[in-house]
Formats: sequence, C-alpha cells, structure tokens
Amino acid sequence: MKKENKVLFLFSIIGLFGFAYFLYALIPFNQFEYLVNSKRFGVFILYCLLATIYIIWGFNQGNRNSWETLQFPLLSLVPKLLRELFSLFFVILPIIIFLYIPTSNVSFTTSVRWVFSVSCIIWSVLIKLHEGNLKEKVKSIIITGVVLGTLFSLGQLFNQVTNYPFSLGWSEGNRLWDYSILFGSKRYTTNDGDPIYAFLDKGRALVWGWIYLIPNIRIWGVRFLDAVIKSIPYFGLGLVLIWPERKNISKNGLIIFVFWTFLFIRQGPIHTPLVISAIFTVLAVQNKNIWFSVIFLIGASYLAELSRFTWIYAPGLWAGMLSLLQIVNPSLAKGRWRELIKPIVLSLSGYFGGQILPTIIDKIKVPDIEKSFEIIIDFQNSTPLNQDLLWDRWLPNITYGPGILLSIFIVLLPVVIVLYWIIRSKKWVINWIQILGVMVPGLGFLIVGLIASVKIGGGGDLHNLDMLLIFLVLLIGINWQKIWEIFNGLQTNKHSFIFMSSLLLFPVFFSLRSGIPLTVSNDDRKEAILNIIQNEVDNTQENGGQVLFMDQRQLITFDFVKDVVLIDDYDKKVLINRTFNNDPEKFSAFYEDLANQRFSLILSNVLKKDLQYDNPFSEENNYWVEGVVIPILEYYQPSYTFEDLDIQLLIPIE
Repeated sequence: MKKENKVLFLFSIIGLFGFAYFLYALIPFNQFEYLVNSKRFGVFILYCLLATIYIIWGFNQGNRNSWETLQFPLLSLVPKLLRELFSLFFVILPIIIFLYIPTSNVSFTTSVRWVFSVSCIIWSVLIKLHEGNLKEKVKSIIITGVVLGTLFSLGQLFNQVTNYPFSLGWSEGNRLWDYSILFGSKRYTTNDGDPIYAFLDKGRALVWGWIYLIPNIRIWGVRFLDAVIKSIPYFGLGLVLIWPERKNISKNGLIIFVFWTFLFIRQGPIHTPLVISAIFTVLAVQNKNIWFSVIFLIGASYLAELSRFTWIYAPGLWAGMLSLLQIVNPSLAKGRWRELIKPIVLSLSGYFGGQILPTIIDKIKVPDIEKSFEIIIDFQNSTPLNQDLLWDRWLPNITYGPGILLSIFIVLLPVVIVLYWIIRSKKWVINWIQILGVMVPGLGFLIVGLIASVKIGGGGDLHNLDMLLIFLVLLIGINWQKIWEIFNGLQTNKHSFIFMSSLLLFPVFFSLRSGIPLTVSNDDRKEAILNIIQNEVDNTQENGGQVLFMDQRQLITFDFVKDVVLIDDYDKKVLINRTFNNDPEKFSAFYEDLANQRFSLILSNVLKKDLQYDNPFSEENNYWVEGVVIPILEYYQPSYTFEDLDIQLLIPIE
C-alpha cells in the first residue's frame, strides 16, 4: 500500500495542477496594468500558494510515516454523504463551466477543457475515500470519465433548448421550418394554395416532423425534441445490442456500454434515421423467427433508403455480418450450408427493402400518401455526383483541423487494437469466412465514407463515415462481455487493461473538444428586431409587394412574425446546393426574379461579397458569393442589418 498511497497523492497533485491551469486560462492577458489589477490573477496566485503549501505538507507527512496512510486527513472529517455530493459536483463542474456559464474575454482551448476535466474526474474519485487498491481507483477514474463525457455530450445538445426566436446556427432555423412541412403545412398561408416544398429527405421529415401534429407546439418544444432525437436512439442502440447478454454482464457493465455507444456515435455525429435503422437491424438478427427478422430488416432498409441513397445497403450488410458471426466456425462444406441461410436471407431482405421495395411503392398510386410526400423535395437525388470533391479535407485543414484521415484513424485505432487483442488471445474465435464477412463491408463503409467526406459542403466532421461508426459499435457490442471481463481483471494483464481503457476514453476526449454556452440577445433587443421585421413585412404586403424569407423561416413557423404570405422558393439551403451543382439553368428563374425585382423585401443572412481563401468552408463561401450574393446585391440593397444575429433585410435598388 505504501507505493499506492504515494501514487494516489501524485494523482491529487495532477488534479491540483489542472485546476491551476484552468484559473490561468481565465486570465485575459491584454496588458500588464490589467493583469496586476485583475481579480482573476489574484485568485490564481492565491490558489498556487495554497496548492504549493498542500504539496509540501503532503510530501513531508508522507515521507515521515513512509506513506503508510493516504495524505487526505481533512477529508476523513467530512461526512460520507457530503463527500458523495462533492464527488457529483466535480463530475458536473466542467459541464456547468464550459456549457452554461458565459465567460467574458476568454475562449477555452481544447487542452484547457481536457486538463480541467481530467482534474475533476480525479478528484471526484479521490474525494470519496472509498476502500480499494490503486487499480480499483484507476478503474473508477475511467468509469467516471465515461459518465462525465456522456453528461457533457448531453449538455451540448440540451443547452440549445430555448424559446429564442432566431436561428441558433447557419441553417438551424430553416431546418425547423423544413421539419414542419409534412405534418404542419397548415400553419402557412400562400398565394396559390399549392403544396409547400421543403428541401429535406423523407426519413428526417418523418423522424423530426411528427411533433408538428401538436397544433400549438412552440419552438422550445421542437428544440427539446431535436435534442431527444439526437440522443435517446443512440442510447437505444447500445441497450438493444447488449440486452441479450444482460444476465452475463453486471449492471455497471451494461450502463457503461450504453453510455459508450452514445459517445462513440456522437463522434460523427450520425443522423438519427440511420441509428433507428441499426436498431431494427439488431432486432432482426436477434429474433429467432426468420419472418419477423425479414420484416424488421426490410423496414430498416426502407427507412435508410428514404433518408440517404448511400445508406441503402447498410442494414443488409450489417445483418449479414452479425448473423454470420453468430455461427460457430461456419463452413462451405457439404452438409453445413444450411447454417448460412439466415445471413443470406437477411442480406437479401436488406437489398429488397432498400432497392426493390421503394420502386414497387413508387408504382403504387395511393393518393393520400402520394400527396403528403409531394411536399418533400427529394434531397438525396438533388445532390448529383458531379459536385466538386475537395481532397485536401482528408488532410489537416482549416475547415476541420485534424482532417478526415487522421480523425478516423484516431477513432479506429482503439477499436481495431481491442478486436485484434481478443482474437489473438482466443477470447473471440472466428474463422476465415467470418473475417471476410467483417472486412469486406468494413472496407466498403470506409471507402464510401471517405469519398463522401470530401464532397463540397462536407468534410467538417466525421458524419459521412456514419455506416462505419455503427459497424464498429456492432462489433464491440457483440464482444462487450469479453471486453468488460478484461477491463475488470486488472491483475491479469496490464496491456489488455490499457487497450480496453483507451477504447472507453477516446470518445470521452472527443466529446470534450467542443461546446460553448448559448448566448442570445436580451429580450429588449429581441423584441425590437422582431418589431422591425414585422413592420417591414406588414408595410410591404399592404402595398401589394411580395416578401421572400431566404432565411429565418422559423419566425413564420412559430408565429414570431405574423400574417406572412409565404413564398417557399429560394430557401438559402436550396440556393447554395444549386451553386454546388454547377448548373446555371437551375438559377435562371432565380436570376430572372431578381432582375425583375419580384420581391419587395428579402430577409436573408448578412450578405457580403468577400471571397475567402483561409477560413473554414472557404470554397463553399465562394460558391455562395459568386452564385447568390453578387446577383442579389446587383438588384437589392440592405435596409436593415443586424450583424450579431446574422440577419439582413434587403429592398430593391431604385
């Protein structure tokens, strides 16, 4: 215990260093005079003095008693319940600071987030003073890290839940409008009464759109649902995948896998319809009734096809792989071919659901269904394969710092090492047929994802490698019992424990890289801007003019701006996608409307003619400027500009 007590004391010093680093990061070093008078600087110096005294005292006491006891005597005087509460406080502290408390003059770097969070994790474990050896403490630190990472990632989603009327991102507002069209189009008034068209795939229209069946749903409720949709199915996939083994895994092991699944998928992140397809795929494989399995898989593939054409074959490939891995030493030898029926049937069912069923449905005329889906522009077919490919986004770049290749390598590394380890140690026995069944779809998902990631408009994260990420979750899931046993068996092999710990912790650090507090305009400014927009819309329409909301269409959806006669053409997402398509003919009607000054008022994001070459998404910006901004500003001029909200009102140039 002597060595372990000394190591734990060193852990506490690492935690203290992390807190000092955070306090140091809070100091804005603008000028020396400010530094001297800064209260933050004073707190930093005082903390460093106290921490130094603690370290000197601790080493002195430890050396005097040969480290026979832990050097936290004051903590032992604190009641156990209070220590548990402080432990919980340390877990949620990074979430509160980085996601919910705006800090003036300071922007936290990734290193500050990581170091401070690790310090909180360490002290969250140490402050409990639980019995157990050093190895048990290390395991507790890792598990606490997974919990913190999960809560932090949830905080990133739910800190966007607000009644704030304006868009929280470049396309967030118009997305909320898109989702409303399938089931909530009665909210809008149009000149011709024709169907309203949204630039959206049918899968997302269904998954996100049903909330608009609630007549008076407000923007807060829709944003809350958005956060739920981007989290609960992720947990659901992990739970469904591990549920058959629940009796062989401890409750902690089950919970940690569910949390890890959420964190791992969030590294994309992945659009929820594909996650739901994966859930149905897992259920299909687990079901012993082949007919139910076929139905589940057809449904999974059909949902994938409704959402994105690159997903069509994913459920069938996942199902074929999983069912093949269920067979003990499969063989092509005579007399054993029947074992391969289920993998083949499920793979073909996936092909049918994604490739053949949509064609059959398209030929069946069901008026009500057909009319409902007419309003959804076929998003996937409107994105041609001849758009520019920006191959430099594979490498480190300004749009996505580490680049796609390095990022996916970091994601793949611990998974591949762990899978290799359990195969090499004979804990997972698979033969050449099963290895082939894993490698072929895996390489296919990787290649498709890498190519999709360099299409213009992409490459800002790993979401195009979505099929591969779920593929990896499935492989880890079916081996989780073995992995958890290795993680708990610290005394057997330190190398294997390190591998398993890396698997758990890598997604945690990924989640801590980003996320900031939500900052919005105060109520007075918000109301003032809404009044300006409302007055301009009213005056324009009273004089017989037309109003085009290129942006901020959620203001109409949730009645922040009332009595708007909606023009559904020329959503800015549609316009920028058309610029990527290099097809001038699709812009002819838009340019004609601009030249004729069809619109008496245009609401847009702030339009700037500046071309960019060293900013994130510079290529996309330049397409936007040349294809949309310059033509608009040739015939229209700003009447109001709100830079902080990225809103601009434009009127015709006389």
